[in-house]
Amino acid sequence: MVTTDQEGAVLVVWAVGAVGEIVEIVWVGEGVGRRGPYGAVGGEGLAFVTDAGVEIREWGNLKRARVLPAELLPGGGRGREVAWSPDGRLLAVASGGQVVVIDVERMVRHDVSVGDHAGFGDWACVPEFSPDGRYLGVGNSRQGGWWYTMLRVGSDGALAYGFDYEPGDIPVVGGDNLTGAVAFTPDNARVASWVYRAPGHPDTDGPRGVLVLIDSDTGNLVWHRTIDDSLAGRPIRRPDRGSLCFTPDGTRLALGLDTGIIWLDAETGAPVHTESTGAVSAFAYAPHTGMLALTTRGPRRISWRATPR
Repeated sequence: MVTTDQEGAVLVVWAVGAVGEIVEIVWVGEGVGRRGPYGAVGGEGLAFVTDAGVEIREWGNLKRARVLPAELLPGGGRGREVAWSPDGRLLAVASGGQVVVIDVERMVRHDVSVGDHAGFGDWACVPEFSPDGRYLGVGNSRQGGWWYTMLRVGSDGALAYGFDYEPGDIPVVGGDNLTGAVAFTPDNARVASWVYRAPGHPDTDGPRGVLVLIDSDTGNLVWHRTIDDSLAGRPIRRPDRGSLCFTPDGTRLALGLDTGIIWLDAETGAPVHTESTGAVSAFAYAPHTGMLALTTRGPRRISWRATPR
């Protein structure tokens, strides 16, 4: 596992077991605000978002970077988000109310026609590929409201609009809402979104956010679950963008917050237990590693069978 430190000037390589152990520190230069890495289940590429754009590094040589040409990237670099296809061939890049998919081998950009759908968010735009690579889910926020867009991905990376899901009568979480994380079930059939309350709202005792699970094909709502402090614990920081990851068997959904992990039943959304891990900033999964959480106590391997607190 690789993490960044000192605003991306340093890459830290970890060996991860029950707890993480640093095995290498790589200096890659300062002054670019490097964020990441973003990796794929397959492939050797690691993507980093910088102030200037997006760079690709390989596991075998972390010191060498390949910078994606500016003409391949969508406009508006601030708040840029990226996600890899499972095979590590396609990179989704979102910013400035646009989403594109880049074939990093052929250096070809694919856009989606706006058509009849709502477009993409400029406050937040979070892309995520399904495990089979056929879907690209995008969580959006604009002017305090949120919605979800499903795109279909061709074998060549071409994009086609699927549907927009809007919250309808789902209770919003108070004030402005931002999409923080998106995750698909392992069988691709459903997709979860975490929507949290943006900073600046005077009601500090309101809910943290809401989890929403919808059907990947139809866009129908499966369940939603409001998360408040009675479940998550008193927040250490606000806002809390959160992280999401399903267990490999698809039975549990992990929500990572500043107070630890909330495990939910993936079928019903009912909370199963909470785990005090330290603040969680990201999850990762690969068959050879299992589920990993990056926490303030370092990276660690996690399992929903952990002892409840």
